[in-house]
Amino acid sequence: MKMLTKIRLQFILIASAAVMGILIVFVGIFNSFELFQNNREIAIVLDLLAQNEGDLPDEETLKEELQDVRLSVNQVQQLNYFSYTVDSEDAITSSDLEHIRDFATSDLEDFAKLVDYSQDDGLITMDDNTYAYRVQSQSEQSSFVVVLDTSTFVHHRSDLFSASIELSLYSLVLFVLVVFIFSGRAIKPYVENAEKQKRFIANAWIARVVYIVLNTLKATI
Repeated sequence: MKMLTKIRLQFILIASAAVMGILIVFVGIFNSFELFQNNREIAIVLDLLAQNEGDLPDEETLKEELQDVRLSVNQVQQLNYFSYTVDSEDAITSSDLEHIRDFATSDLEDFAKLVDYSQDDGLITMDDNTYAYRVQSQSEQSSFVVVLDTSTFVHHRSDLFSASIELSLYSLVLFVLVVFIFSGRAIKPYVENAEKQKRFIANAWIARVVYIVLNTLKATI
């Protein structure tokens, strides 16, 4: 009985560790793919904004540009974005805040101070929101910056990651319960066979010892 319990626990631990490893790999690959897709979608929207002077193109152009991604025209049109121009000293000379909510001129000034104008693309977190930006040089004296509020993408990824972790934990617990319930029946025949073999070897060894002792006694009589 002790042998059965020991083997059963070992079986459950090994099987659970294997399933846990598979789930970790699955969660990692799934969320990495989601991150890749989000970054691609963000890059496409920034491209569209940069090509259209800080605004989105018409619906037909949007449909054509969004064919290879999961974003719909309606989803893109509901995104928050803005644009502005800076001079050679990184001072704001013009801006368009029409397409972003709750973002005042003072917020733009704070945002502009965080931008690295030597980089073409970047990410900034400000007031619990995440923004992706693209810098385009218009001339030696000015640069045009388009900015997309990517908080929707970040929140979606965060929710998806939490859901995948939660689902994986539930799956692991369910697997352990199923294995715990049925492992005894599955392992029992092998344990009984091993115990029979153990008894057979022990009996054979005893028989051999008895045989040797009897032969020794006969030889001395």
